[in-house]
Amino acid sequence: MAQRTLFAADRTIRRYLLGGVATCILLVGGAGSLAAVTELSGAVIASGKLVVDSSVKKVQHPTGGVVGQIFVREGDAVQSGKVLIRLDET
Repeated sequence: MAQRTLFAADRTIRRYLLGGVATCILLVGGAGSLAAVTELSGAVIASGKLVVDSSVKKVQHPTGGVVGQIFVREGDAVQSGKVLIRLDET
């Protein structure tokens, strides 16, 4: 009688373990399938700062946008009024 109870308990544990493993496989497979067919398109919008010798100046576009071209490199000296970046018009 005790052996039957142990055998039944062993079967129950195996059943739950198999169910848990199957659930994990289905979740990972479903998430992988969703990631494979989902197309993400969007822009990352962030504010930034340019550091100059005299003080910190915050550069920000009032309505946001995507940078199309950058005309300077790090360490370049720039004059007042010089175009540093151009926003993409799309």
